[in-house]
Amino acid sequence: MSTPTMNDTLVTAPTKAGEAAGGDPGHLLACKRVKVADCPSRIPLKWIEDLEQNQKIRSCCRHPEAHDLEALFSSDADKQKGIPDIYIFHCPCGRQHKRFCVGGGPRIFWEIR
Repeated sequence: MSTPTMNDTLVTAPTKAGEAAGGDPGHLLACKRVKVADCPSRIPLKWIEDLEQNQKIRSCCRHPEAHDLEALFSSDADKQKGIPDIYIFHCPCGRQHKRFCVGGGPRIFWEIR
């Protein structure tokens, strides 16, 4: 197994109650993990294309339709606004591909019922 790069980190289990699923302390879960294939119209096309065209990641990672996606709040202030700003694509191989949204641009939100 190769060493993860800055954009690819290994999945870790949560260590504290309320901690995000990716194990990032201080980040709060905004939207539970969903399969990308189940909600492709909600995900900005640029996010999908960025994964598909990135030649620096494994070939399995370039198939976002096989990934799960979750959204996180980076702080309580963002949670109060109801706007997630961290999105994590979970690859079946165990890697995570994170998108940090700063300023404007698309930010998606979903509910699982």
